[in-house]
Amino acid sequence: MHEMGKRIAIIGGGFAGTEAARKLSGRGQEVHLFDPRPAFEFLPLLPDLLGGRYSLESMTGAYSFLAEKYGFTFHQVRVSSVDPRQCRFYAEGEQFEFDYLLICPGGTTDFHGDKTAAEKSYTVRSTAGIEDLLAAYHSENPDSVVLVGGGYTGLETASQLRRRARKTDREPEILVIEKGETILAGVAPGARSYLEHQLQKLGISILTSTTLNGFSEDGVRLSNGRTLDRALVIWNAGVSFPGELWTQEVDLDPAGRVRVDQYGRIGERSWAAGDIAHFGEGDAGLPMASYLAIQQGSSAAGNILRHIEGKPLRPYRPRYYGYLIPLASGYGIGRIAGVNLKGRLPVLLHHAAGILRTFAPGKRIRLLKELLREGIGMGEND
Repeated sequence: MHEMGKRIAIIGGGFAGTEAARKLSGRGQEVHLFDPRPAFEFLPLLPDLLGGRYSLESMTGAYSFLAEKYGFTFHQVRVSSVDPRQCRFYAEGEQFEFDYLLICPGGTTDFHGDKTAAEKSYTVRSTAGIEDLLAAYHSENPDSVVLVGGGYTGLETASQLRRRARKTDREPEILVIEKGETILAGVAPGARSYLEHQLQKLGISILTSTTLNGFSEDGVRLSNGRTLDRALVIWNAGVSFPGELWTQEVDLDPAGRVRVDQYGRIGERSWAAGDIAHFGEGDAGLPMASYLAIQQGSSAAGNILRHIEGKPLRPYRPRYYGYLIPLASGYGIGRIAGVNLKGRLPVLLHHAAGILRTFAPGKRIRLLKELLREGIGMGEND
């Protein structure tokens, strides 16, 4: 039997928080989820929203609906600071105190201290960011679009923007700039070359060893000396975490992620999960991936219940599946269970995983219908 009446607060929805709320609910505890957004957003499919493959309604699930479905209480507020040792936090001037805390607010776009870039760039980390980007794209009709950062998200976003451009009969120059000597430094050379070829076929330029030097009135200056007028900037160069979130000193890694023990804990009755949690030794930590966030949310929920029952905690052991980089053209690369993939299969797996991980079954049906209508390629011009 569970000890009754423990109050558990989950700070941040997302994959980790929503999975934990789902697992903790209906177990005799009082579960509360705090998030400033009204709805869960399926981040891995956001670039497909930009490309017009999926609709906004299919990409989100109202927390109020999920709360009723699973049996937790949802609070649409922004948490400003957390005291993990005392299981206490503050939101909109009010203090909250619970028996247990799970902290998983995720991260924000890292502009590396460049306030002008933060003001003038667009991001693809939320549906609101996508809507702002599309509004600017349609109203400004740019001659060029510059994507800062040649990682997974930047390349996928570039391809989806090309799909959007073809659907609207606009063909701006699309450039991906990367400060490193190569894109996708951790990917095998053969797979990287394949993806570069696919991007070239879409008319997307990749400029390595290149940075954004500054903004002009309606354009940008690149470190290679080139100036682009009537340019739109999309920033994908990293993720940051709010250091001011913590009211007590906690152990943060260089990226601002909080270091947790093998059980995912920060304190005796507080846990962290998802992108903000640093598991393991060294500075790198685990990759930031939706499937790992789900695992960590599930692990934290299980350990909170074990702690309530006075049972030994279980260490979190990550299960690595691999990675997928799908392009809007319907071609991509990936590595799953140690097997290298390229061509159509990584893209099919991307969509299948996205649909299956959606928390609301009704959304799965809607996403599948939209995928069947739009296909996995560029659409009419595929």
